[in-house]
Parts: sequence; C-alpha cells; structure tokens
Amino acid sequence: MKTQKQVIISIGREFGSAGHEIAERIAKRYGLSLYDHNLLREVADSHNVNPEELEIFDEMKHNKFLYRTVKGMSSSPADNVAMMQFNFLREKAEKGESFVVVGRCSETILKDYEGLISIFIIGDMDQKIARVARLYGKTDKEAERFIKEKDKEQIREIQKYQPFQIYAFHRSMPPLV
Repeated sequence: MKTQKQVIISIGREFGSAGHEIAERIAKRYGLSLYDHNLLREVADSHNVNPEELEIFDEMKHNKFLYRTVKGMSSSPADNVAMMQFNFLREKAEKGESFVVVGRCSETILKDYEGLISIFIIGDMDQKIARVARLYGKTDKEAERFIKEKDKEQIREIQKYQPFQIYAFHRSMPPLV
C-alpha cells in the first residue's frame, strides 16, 4: 500500500484579496483540514479552555510597556495565545497530517517541513475595495481605510513573529520599516 506524502499549504494574503476563500476551495478540493480563525477553537479544545477566553487576545496589539519576554517566556497573553497556535500547527505537522492554514505566520513556523507549499495572495486595490465594501457594508473610502488598517496590523504581526521575513508586498501595501 502506498503512503501519501504530507502536504501543508500555507496561505498568506493581503486583506480583501479573497485569500481566505481560495484557502477554503483548496481545502475542500483536496479534502484537507483548514485552519484559520477556527484554529483558536482547536487550541482551546486541546487545552480545555473556553475559546472566547483566547479570542480576546488573538492578533491583539502588543504593549511593550506592559509585558516582557525573558528567556523566551512572555508575560503577554497575546504572545502566549500566538505561541499556542504555533505549537498546535507544529504538532499537526509533526504527526504527518496534511492541512491548509491561513496566516498565523505558518510559512515561517512550518518552514522545516518538506511538504510545505507557501502561497501569498495579492489583489488589485480597486478589486479589494469593491469586495470589502460589499462584504462589510462600507463605502469605497471606508473600505480603502479599513484595508490599509488591516494591512498595517498584518505587517506588525509579521514583524513581531517573523522579524527576518521579508515579503515582496503589492504596491498598495505600506512600506516595511
């Protein structure tokens, strides 16, 4: 009997680019588990914690004046929730499971797995504005501001957990500094 090779598909994306929908289609097409926002529920279940308690800290801004990291241990709840998610994904990968994951710095934390396929979805700004305006009930101006805010948040997350990762972001993204 032939064993199947592990496949881990990491989907990074610009906000509004339909990256999440693409990830859903890939997962469905290949019969793979999809980890996105539901990852917190999976982590909470594995730690016997209420998911709402973790959701409060998911991708939350880190206040460097309130929290410290000493010898790899952080007092920041947001950092600890992120690490729980990273560890969950590593455990799944270590067990040889195949899956699709959206964001969560997965292209970096899973980079040592031979079956990793990393994809970054970009989109035309006009198309992203139209899509976000439609999905969130915003005007075009509001949608554009919302996209830029989300992109900045994403860059902060990338710089925080992947300090040496450099992306060739679409020209609509603010510069990494």
